[in-house]
Amino acid sequence: MKDTISKYLNEGEKAAPVLGFDDYYITSTGRVFSSKTKFEYQTLDKVNYGCIAWKELKPTIVRGYKTVNLSNRNVRKKFYIHELVWITFMGDYAKHYFKIKHINKNKLDNRLNNLALEFRKKDKKFIDKYVYQSKLLRCFNE
Repeated sequence: MKDTISKYLNEGEKAAPVLGFDDYYITSTGRVFSSKTKFEYQTLDKVNYGCIAWKELKPTIVRGYKTVNLSNRNVRKKFYIHELVWITFMGDYAKHYFKIKHINKNKLDNRLNNLALEFRKKDKKFIDKYVYQSKLLRCFNE
C-alpha cells in the first residue's frame, strides 16, 4: 500500500498510516490522504485486479489550526493535523503535561521539523510533578 502512495509524495516527504484509522495516510508535511476508494475487477480469464484511488483531504481551519475529519467503522472524528503528524512520526505524548508548538509560530505550517513539545505550564511545581510521576511509572514498569 505504501508503494502506491509514493507517487503522490513530494521530494523528501514521508508517509505513514494514521494509527487507529484504516485507509488514511499522513505525510511528514501534514498532508492527509484517503485510500477508501478501491476498485477491484476480474478479467474474463479469471485474473483479479485492483487499484486504489488516492484522495488528498482538504483541511478546514479551527481556532487557527488545520483539521481533518477521519472516519473508521461509522465513527467520525475531527483531528488537528499537527497532532496527527506528531503522533504518527514521533509517538504519543502526555497531553496533560505537554502541548505541541509550531517553532516558526505559523499554525498552518505542520511540517514535522516545525513541531516541538513544550510544557503546558512553565512553573517548577508543575514540571516537578511530571518528573515525579514519570519516575513512578518507570519503577512500576520494571
